[in-house]
Parts: sequence; C-alpha cells; structure tokens
Amino acid sequence: MAAAPPTTAPILTLSGGTQLSKTLELDQPFHIGSARGAQFRIPHPSLQPQHATLTWNGRFTRIESAEPNAPIVLHGQPLKAPTNLRSGDIIRVGDFEFHYHAPKTSSANAADSSSGLTVPLRGKTVSEIPLESGLTFGSGSEAHVHLDDDTLLPIHAVLEKAPDGYTLIDKGGSGLLANGRYFERHPLLIGDRIDFGPEYAFTCEGWALRRIPLQNGCALTAQNIHVKSAARHLLHNAGFAAAAGEFIGIIGPSGAGKTTLLRTLCGLTPLTEGTIQLNQTRTSSLEDPARYFGYVPQKEIIHLELTGRQALRYAAALRLPARAPQLEIDKLIARLARQLGLSDHLDTPAKRLSGGQLKRLSVAVEMLSRPPLLLLDEPTSGLDPESEAQLMRQLRDLTATGCTVICATHLMENVHLMDSVEILSASVQHGEAGTTVFRGRPSAARDFFKAKDLTAIYPRLQERKPSQWRSDYETHTQQSATAPKPPAEPVAPPPRPSHRRRPALPILLHRQWDILRSDTKNLLLLLGQPLLIGLLLALAAGTSPDQVATQLFLACIATFWMACGNAAPEIVRERAIFERERFAGLRIHHYLSAKFLWLSATSLAQSLLLYTILKLFGGIAGSVLWQLTALAATTLAATGIGLLISSWSRNVLQAVLLVPVFTIPQILFSGYVFKLEDWHDRPAPRVLSRTFPGFASQRLVDTSLLWQQPIGNYDELDQAGHLTSYENLATALRPTRSWLGIQPDAPYQFEESQLYSAVRGLPMRTREGTWNPESPVKFRLGATYAWSHPAIHAIIILLLWTTLTCLGSYFFLRQQRE
Repeated sequence: MAAAPPTTAPILTLSGGTQLSKTLELDQPFHIGSARGAQFRIPHPSLQPQHATLTWNGRFTRIESAEPNAPIVLHGQPLKAPTNLRSGDIIRVGDFEFHYHAPKTSSANAADSSSGLTVPLRGKTVSEIPLESGLTFGSGSEAHVHLDDDTLLPIHAVLEKAPDGYTLIDKGGSGLLANGRYFERHPLLIGDRIDFGPEYAFTCEGWALRRIPLQNGCALTAQNIHVKSAARHLLHNAGFAAAAGEFIGIIGPSGAGKTTLLRTLCGLTPLTEGTIQLNQTRTSSLEDPARYFGYVPQKEIIHLELTGRQALRYAAALRLPARAPQLEIDKLIARLARQLGLSDHLDTPAKRLSGGQLKRLSVAVEMLSRPPLLLLDEPTSGLDPESEAQLMRQLRDLTATGCTVICATHLMENVHLMDSVEILSASVQHGEAGTTVFRGRPSAARDFFKAKDLTAIYPRLQERKPSQWRSDYETHTQQSATAPKPPAEPVAPPPRPSHRRRPALPILLHRQWDILRSDTKNLLLLLGQPLLIGLLLALAAGTSPDQVATQLFLACIATFWMACGNAAPEIVRERAIFERERFAGLRIHHYLSAKFLWLSATSLAQSLLLYTILKLFGGIAGSVLWQLTALAATTLAATGIGLLISSWSRNVLQAVLLVPVFTIPQILFSGYVFKLEDWHDRPAPRVLSRTFPGFASQRLVDTSLLWQQPIGNYDELDQAGHLTSYENLATALRPTRSWLGIQPDAPYQFEESQLYSAVRGLPMRTREGTWNPESPVKFRLGATYAWSHPAIHAIIILLLWTTLTCLGSYFFLRQQRE
C-alpha cells in the first residue's frame, strides 16, 4: 500500500514536568541514551549509552532495544521484540517516561486505509472472520488470514478455543494491541479492538472479527449553539470541540447549561440554531446519528427491581446483535462488572445498591455496545473519592480503544486526567444564558483565570459576565469559543453496521415479568386488591337477586379503576429509562405494545379474580360470556386511558391524581346511577353518555342479565333484579332523532324480530307509532331477549377508546424528546 507524504513528523516528549520534546526524522535512527551522540540524551546511570532506537519510515515508528541489557517498558509491559508504536504510547526507558505522538496522515491516506474494509480468508475476500480454533493471522501465504504488512511475521497470531471462549495468542512477541494495550494472550470479548501492526484493525462481534477503519473514533464539533425552551434561552452561542479518542470535560457552575449541552450534542434536545458535526459531517445528514452515541444521564437508566446482572442482560439483549452468543454476553458483563467494581453486587437488586454503585451500573449499560462517543452527565456524583478516581481512570483508559469520552462534571479532583475542558458560564443577574468561555487543557484554564487551583475558577466566573470572559478568551488565544475549527482533514464518520437485533417485544415482556416477581409486595397488592374488593362487594350485597346488577356495575367500575390505576404511573416513572432505550434504538411501538399487553394481562387477571369471588359468594346470574366480555373490553379501554395519562403526565403524582378524574365520569354517565329515561328532556348528558366507556360497559352488563331470558311482567323483572337493565335497554332503543332533542310525537319504527328470539305464537312485525317521552318504548312482554346490537355497539365503543388512547400515547411519547 503506497503511503501518502506525511504532513508532520512524530514527536517524543519527556514527562515529569520538563515537557522537553524531540522530533523524529524520516528514515533516520533516533537514539535515546546517555551517549553524547544520542538524539535524546539524558546522562543518567539508569540509561545505557544507546538504550533505545526509534525509526520512522513515514508510515509507522518502530522501537527496539539498542543493547541486550537495555530494558524498555511499553504500557507497563517489557518490550521483548521490535514493535510498532501508536500515537499516545507511553514508553519507559530506565527511570524516565516518554510519550509518543504520531503524525496525522493526509486525507488521501486516511481514505485509503479505510476503504475496502475486507481481508483475505483462505483465498476469499471477507469483511468478517468467523471465530474458529486454530485460525492463524500473518503476512505469510500459509496464514489463514493474510495481512499484507511487512511488519508482521508470516504467522504472527493464532486463535485458540477454550471452554470459556476464544483467546488470541501473539506468536510474534509484539506488535499486537488489544484495546490499546500490548498483549501476549488476550481472551476475546465483544467490543474488543485488536490492532495488527499499523495497517489492520478489527473489532470482536462475539461470533466473528470484523475489520474496521484505523481511525475508528469520531471527532465532534459544535458551532454557534442556541437552545431555547419556551421563552427562555438555555444556551446562547455555545461551542464545543473534541478530537477522536480524547477525554473531554464539560465543567461549570450549576445552571451553566452542562446537561443541556450534552443532550444537544447527542440529539436528545433539539437545536434552535447552530450546527453539530461528526468528522465534519453534519449529524442532521446522518441516517441514524444516535448509533454513534452512548449517553449516561444523571437519572438511573435501570429498573430498581432488577438485579445488576438482569439489568445488564436485558440491556445487552436490546442493544447487541441477535447473533451475539449468550456466553460472550455474560463474559462481557463479568468484565465490565470487574472493571467498575461491581462484581460482588451483580446479583443484588438495584434498589439495594448505593448511589455510586447505581451510577457505575448505568455506565456499564452504556459501555456494552462500545459507542464511538460516550457522553456522561455527572457520572461521579455520589461516589467516594477513591471510586471517583477509579471511574475517571477507567474513562481515560477507554479512549485507548478510539472512543471519545465527554464528561460533564463539577468536581475538579480528577480533571487533570482529561485532554481538554470546556468551561461554561451563565448569569441570571445579567440575563445571559449558558455559553462557552474557555476551551483548552486544564492547566491552561488555571492560568487563564489566574486561579490557584481549578476549584477557584467557580468564584472567578461570577466576577464578570460570561460574554466578557468569552471575549477575553478569544483575544488571548486568537480562537473562537463559539465556532471552533473542525479537524484539519475531513474524514467520514466510521461505519456503524446495522446488525439485526433480537425481537424487542418478548424481551420487554420477559423483563416486566422479572420486575413483577422480584417485588413480592407489589405482587401481593395486585392480587389483594380484587380479592378484597370482591369479598366486600359480596358481603355488602349478599345473594339477593335484586343486587346482581349493582354488583356487576361496581365490578366494571372497579375493573376500570384498577386497570387505569395500574397503567397511569407506568410510563412516567421510567421516562429516563425509556428515553435512553429509545435513543439506543428501541422503537416506540415496541415499547408501547409491551406495556399495553403486559398491563392488560395483569389487569384482566385482577378482573377475573374479582369476578370469580362475586360468582362464588355474590350469587351473580346472567350470561357469563357477555359479563366476561364486559370486563375484558373495559380492561382494554381503561389500560389505554391509563397509558395516555402516563405518557402525558410530567410526574407520577400528576398521573395518579388524574385517575379519579377519568373514573368518576364513568360512574356518572354509565346509565346506572342516573337512569337514562331521566334524561329524556336533557340532550347533553343523553348524547354525551353514549361516548363513555362506563356507558358501554353497562350496556354489556344489561345485555348479560337479559340475554335469553323471558321478559315477563314488570313485577317479575323487578324480582329478578332485571328491571333497571330492561329500562336502560328499552330507553336505548329510542330513535336517534329523539336523542338529539326532537320534539315529542316524533315518528319511529323498529323491527321486533331484532329484539327477540323466535317464540311460538309471537308474530314478527314492524311496529310503528309516535314517540312520547312520558311513555318510553318498551319491549314486548312475554318474549325472549336476544338482541345483540347494543352489546356489539358497546364493544365497538370500548375498542375505539382502546385504539384512540394508544394512538394518543404514541403521539405524546414521540413528543417527549425536548
């Protein structure tokens, strides 16, 4: 592969406060040692005269020991053979530590190295290498995976199968990196980045190695950012800049706009004005920009009822490809838990974890899919100093894999680990929204604000307007704080393959079941509610036939209340979880469908338990089929209404308070408490009642009590407890024109054959006459009732409520993203 001319040369920097740097020359040996002729001479007894030699050929720099007894440590591991360096490598020679910074290649070279992401496998060109035992990698023709790189040995690495997965073994002794670190044996895990020399990079998918671009990270820039909410500016003329693989801090006092800037960068909060770019490509032009971001908000993004292991498994099932083996997923979870200090708490319910442990668990959820950009909002809040320092070091190490880490924080103890900081400031007193006032290294920020330490910057920010600080910064650095320069070389964002994921619906339903059974108190309450209500109803009503209609009416109202109450707090209390999972690719209709199916099933189980109690102890009679249909249809409509309330509400209290607002009208307009015939001269409640779920439920109950029953005289109907149902259904037969307030004596007609089943000697004919409000139309006594039209109409009304409320919930969930 032909190399493009280099734009700059590599730089070697001595650590320890001197910041002394030397530049390598093309094809010229560069010696580190104590001899006078050494290019980097340090007269110290721990160094040999020519201790180490670096050679740069325009594409890569190779390091080797110049003398046999001259030890070199690379990233904490002894150097055993000549090795190609990568930008950011830390080299220890004797008692001294050096940092190596590689040059940036031209855009042509970057494009060339990233194009055609394939590799020869046994003579065939592939983009993915299936994992198999004994697979070899190298530059020789005998290698199964041929890598055309003369810095690699003919057989440089081999893949071995072990009971717990695959292990990659470096046969060359050097030159291979796993997640930015050199290794001899590395157990492969999902998301690992493996570098073979300076030309080839792969990522582990769990079932295969997939070739990726060498520059797999993403640079992120934002220019002239304005964010406005209602009539108030949250951000005004803010900017941001992060190079690929950098650790960037967003700091500033409370209210400066740190969270808003984070949410805006990843697309959760829409821009009012400005541009955001990934590698000079506008995020608005990307097909799915969310695929590049991981985001950890301040609120927990896990269900507290689940254990840490369950939470991570469900997150992996929703985010990782369907082909990822469960064994590999479990290994990944175990490593993340070990890295974040959660190994001893994986099987502990999240609600029993400390605040710091919950935060680390949320970070682990985001690290499952290894996004190119990881954004964290106050990830160290609630952590003790040691845990905070450990987490920040882990985030620093994560940049070695090419991930760009952006962290909003107000704590300054570990800011020195960051490559750069963005300082935001706002002033309520002067009416200025959050804006960028500084960008640069933490040490430079201390000098700019003339502060003894970084914590002292906060009071300094209050001394002047944000716009004045921003102006001083631009004058001091000759750079714009609001419109940072993009990367010098435009490179398209690295491809993020769209693997097929597991079906979300069964995963979400299984998670709901685990949440329910993990909380014994909630489970007992769900079962105890209908049991207690049913027993109280049966006790109060007894087995008297004239109380059957009342029991069924109250059963329907209780069903509505339980189903609506179950659903009302469900979405709003896990809004942060849903927002994050939606951002990670979960579709709204999958989430809403899972909620509806689960809540409908649990509420229907409650209603069946209630009905069973009334059937056993309350002496309920009538058509069981129509009664069960009434309870089921009411459950569906009430669940839909509850989800609508939940998706609209801002908090759980608001949702709970709205449940009685929707329940009480079902009682008032059901036609049972206030008889329909009492509304003959009041068209408003007469017409309005027909649209209420409570009215439809009562129609089904009335039908169930009269279904296939002979209609005798009024005394018999009254004694059987069916008189109210008879009156309601008879009144419901009034002509539509009378419902709309037509004057008395309006003509009407109906077909008696629609009302009754065939009874010997009963003529089937059309009755005609005039409507008199004082004498409601009555069924013909002596017939058998078998008219299903009112019940079918009621079912249609309840299903319409179910459909419309679910559509409304979908609409409000779509509008949730601010």
